[in-house]
Amino acid sequence: MCTLKLKSFEKMHCCSKQCLSLVWKDALKNLRAFHRPAFCSQKIATVEPSSPNVRTEIPGPKSRQLLKELDRIQNTGAVQFFADYDKSYGNYLVDVDDNCMLDLYTQIASIPIGYNHQSLIDAVKNEDNLSTFVNRPALGCYPPRDWITRLQTSLLAVAPPGLTEVQTMACGACSVEHAQKAMFIAFQVKFY
Repeated sequence: MCTLKLKSFEKMHCCSKQCLSLVWKDALKNLRAFHRPAFCSQKIATVEPSSPNVRTEIPGPKSRQLLKELDRIQNTGAVQFFADYDKSYGNYLVDVDDNCMLDLYTQIASIPIGYNHQSLIDAVKNEDNLSTFVNRPALGCYPPRDWITRLQTSLLAVAPPGLTEVQTMACGACSVEHAQKAMFIAFQVKFY
């Protein structure tokens, strides 16, 4: 565990060597934890379940209790249940009541390769990506200096033959919406 003194706080990495989460320890109050188990490779699921397994009604009792608590501080009209992302893997989403469901929604199609996929975990752990994750750049206005290289070595490297341009989107919903717009524009150009 590495430590670094910062005034009355100590900044420490989790005990796991691969963990990216930090634990802040207040010398006076003893504990302020911002540890995220999802960033700790020893704490997340690594095997996809063989099938769904529903143990309670959905939402289950733990989800309903959390929903009551959340409803005191924000609008919960769209909340279906609370997920346990640390237990989710591949195409299976596990809720806080340990219901394991085949997930066709995949966070509005924003994680099509599945939950806790090793490639995404490696990308988060890669220090070359740290500045992008921390600063969340508005890519349409202020792309980072290595943006062209990143596009060429990722999205354009797997583009179908003849397709030489790419447009990134912020989420699955806007990706689908823009794909539909492109389809309708192409249809209009072709037939009208």
